Amino acid sequence: MDARRFARSGSWMGLLLVLALAVAACAGGERSLSQVEQPLEGDGEETGDDDFGVVALTCPEEPVPVKLAIAHSFNFSPNRETDVYSVNGTTDPNAWCMITVAGSKVTAEPCNFSYHYDGFIKGEDAMCQITGNATAALEVTGRCKDGRVFLELSEYANDEGLTGKMNCPGAPAVDFGTAYPLSLTEASFAIASLGDTVTESADPDETGQFSYNKSWTLIFTPDVFGQ
Repeated sequence: MDARRFARSGSWMGLLLVLALAVAACAGGERSLSQVEQPLEGDGEETGDDDFGVVALTCPEEPVPVKLAIAHSFNFSPNRETDVYSVNGTTDPNAWCMITVAGSKVTAEPCNFSYHYDGFIKGEDAMCQITGNATAALEVTGRCKDGRVFLELSEYANDEGLTGKMNCPGAPAVDFGTAYPLSLTEASFAIASLGDTVTESADPDETGQFSYNKSWTLIFTPDVFGQ
């Protein structure tokens, strides 16, 4: 997976923009995982649970569309100097991707989701404000076995060029982009009527430039449970 370009110089804050570009260019590869998931219990065909609702212990034989909801937040700060350079990002509240489960097979097309970011860069004499919207991409591979869906979730930046603005006192606004925390996550979900959520956190991540909290919820349609 290639890292994407997020920022380029072109203003009196050029040195800081070059720093942002260098960080974004090297922010690739796998991330250390800290996965938390809810346990699946029960030994019957279906079980009732306060957190899961109805749980199926077999994979659907016919193709079933399944919604993968995405709820992430992150902070980007080169060398984690958050008092000098800090940008916070959050995914769109309605961010989701669609996958298909049929027997043991899981298929999905590459999917894009939106996020908003805002923050600041502090110079010697002024503080510049940063704000913008961008998209990230998610690629999904996986399988289904014994009522559990096993997914590999690969996330990376999906923007070319600059998507936001940086506003500095006494200077024109300039185009600006911020990096996105890449990750490669192996997750296991129950087939549950109320959905099942897997989360991953890092502070900092492997690059030392990000902290993040990522959350994915797998949501099956009611007909899978005879509802």
